[in-house]
Amino acid sequence: MRGRNPFDDDDGSSSDGHESEQSYYLSDDNNDDETTIGTKGVTANREEKENLPVESTWQYLGDLPYRRVLLYDGIIWGRSAASSAEDSSPGGSSHRANVVKLSAQSSGEKKRLGLACLPPQAQTNIKSSHLNPSEYAQFLASTTRTIIASCANGGPIATITMPLASSSTIQSAMNTAQIRIMSNSGQILSTINVPPVDGWNTQQLQQGQGKQYTASDVLAMGFTSRCILVLILRDSLCLTYSLSGKAILPPFHILNDTAKGSGTLELIEATIYDGGIAVLGANMSCALVELLNSGEDDDDSYRISCHIAARIVRAIDWDEETSIGGGEGINTISPTGMNGIGSEFDPILDSNTATHYAIITPLATATHAKKDYISYTSIAVLPRVHTQSRHPEVFLGTSNNSVIICDTSSKGGIVDVQCQERIASPIVQMKFAPNGRFLACFTQNSMMTVISTNFETKVLDFDTSDGSSDLPHNMEWCGEDSVVLHWKNLGVLMVGPYGDWLRYPYSGSQNVHLCAEADCCRVISDNKVEILQRVPPATAALLRIGSIEPSALLLDANDAFENGSASSDEAARAITRSGMLMDAIEICIDAAAKEFDIAMQKRLLKAASYGMHFDYKDGNTTTILGGKTKAVNKSNVRPSEVALLFVETAKKIRVLNALRHASVGIAMTSAQYDSIESTGVIARLIAMKRPALAANLATYLQLDDAVRAYARASRAAAFVASDDAHSDS
Repeated sequence: MRGRNPFDDDDGSSSDGHESEQSYYLSDDNNDDETTIGTKGVTANREEKENLPVESTWQYLGDLPYRRVLLYDGIIWGRSAASSAEDSSPGGSSHRANVVKLSAQSSGEKKRLGLACLPPQAQTNIKSSHLNPSEYAQFLASTTRTIIASCANGGPIATITMPLASSSTIQSAMNTAQIRIMSNSGQILSTINVPPVDGWNTQQLQQGQGKQYTASDVLAMGFTSRCILVLILRDSLCLTYSLSGKAILPPFHILNDTAKGSGTLELIEATIYDGGIAVLGANMSCALVELLNSGEDDDDSYRISCHIAARIVRAIDWDEETSIGGGEGINTISPTGMNGIGSEFDPILDSNTATHYAIITPLATATHAKKDYISYTSIAVLPRVHTQSRHPEVFLGTSNNSVIICDTSSKGGIVDVQCQERIASPIVQMKFAPNGRFLACFTQNSMMTVISTNFETKVLDFDTSDGSSDLPHNMEWCGEDSVVLHWKNLGVLMVGPYGDWLRYPYSGSQNVHLCAEADCCRVISDNKVEILQRVPPATAALLRIGSIEPSALLLDANDAFENGSASSDEAARAITRSGMLMDAIEICIDAAAKEFDIAMQKRLLKAASYGMHFDYKDGNTTTILGGKTKAVNKSNVRPSEVALLFVETAKKIRVLNALRHASVGIAMTSAQYDSIESTGVIARLIAMKRPALAANLATYLQLDDAVRAYARASRAAAFVASDDAHSDS
């Protein structure tokens, strides 16, 4: 598809305005019996925006409304917990300040502007003190590259800045790099030296063996859905860390050729997905690593059904290599005897790392490439929840414009889908939609193609060559309806299912990262975190200008009631007589949970509460069309189902607002909260060193006794260790 250049700056779709600014307040004390979670939304221009229709802040991708929500602005990445507390509590006397705009900075933080940051030793070596912030940012952009990773469901962010191969000056001054794990509001959670001070293979180096690693050896970094940070080096060495910066598994090589020392095989690509890692070697060999938890219900049966050539890496000390299933299962490798690496590495394991293990499945892709005289140009993994075999499938783009699919189950097999008629040139990037039904492909001729995962239906061809002939820096899905691409210095481009597009320029940011979520796309830049999201259909119908939906009429009736108008009563009773009152109430409740603006949340909940009063009072069950109304609470027992829904939704909204507060920094939406559930939120808070908040929320949500006991125990342990580590206990 060709049309007007989407990168032209004179187009109206390139507006850089955002929907709204909001703040979140959290009171986090240590009382087990009472949780105080409040909100106060204040912005400088809130009064001017209150009278604007909500729809005026939307942008349309064809006929689909999208919104751009600013969550955190003026972020100072890598600031300490102490500075976060000072910003959220000016003068130390109040927790109720607006903390979304985090623009205050000390003199020591001037060199930490943006996502790129050098370790203190490197800053001293290159004498960065002589550079002002703008010169320092330009220096980093020209001499370093920054890898940014983000955890799904509004989770933490990790960054590492490494010297470019062409910059000998900074390479000589920068012996090590530093991984910073941070919240979405920029608060530092932990740091990891790369390589560690004592190295990953110190004993081997002392014996004249092994490799001397540097920061430039890092190839890829990313998070799994279990909040495990994965670091992949160019020789396929894999390192796993928790959010606290502690090792989970001993380091291991993914490709056997490199691990056995039979050559200097380098990786050309590595991708981290929700369940693990997939790597592609220079000799076209490929392997898949699944990071699993032994506490899962189907743990034993899943391991037995894995490929016969797969092997396991555990975080516990086995005395010798064993096999599972009488020689037909998976080889189990102990850290002390694994590829000559684990014996030198003594990780400080997290409390529950013994339950983690990795399954490494080698794939016969090198043989297939040699047989068909092809090479591989890209790699992607379809998670096992979307496959028929219930094992991940590895997709490899080929040099002959096709794709091969590798089955990682016990059946194995490689299938060439022969899609040359639908793909015009080799695929260089692939991303799966959150539902696993569609695949976004970017080809060498700058064509973005969306195709079904069975390669039978092509949805879209979008040509980006008019704007740039380079490959996009990022390509991710925004929910299930659009694809978002980012080019450095050109901005972010969102493409819809019918070729419609929106452009969001980020001219002031050297680093921009896209994080695909189930219902949106998180955009992380040098000084802000935003969400690009399709407006939920029910919310769009409710808040559209001139809407005559029952929920919109109920909202108008409540607004009239708040303004003291007598017409509000008749308007609400008219909705009741139409038989649509309960639907209107439920839509208002659902829309409130999906809103980010606290004032709008309250407005929608008030409308739902106003409608419930008429549901209780009006006993008429006949509609104006002669039908019957929705039968709810016929026995007149309180509370009704909709009342219970109202209470549970109000609780969820308060929790979400607390999580989004800048002192916590979890940019979670309602759909993401539902996907990981409340127990998952508690686990994340404990991993992020927020045990007091986790204990308070567990009590507030009345979770199981085991969950509350675990949260209280974590808080007590954090209190004991508070002298050695930062915690909110």
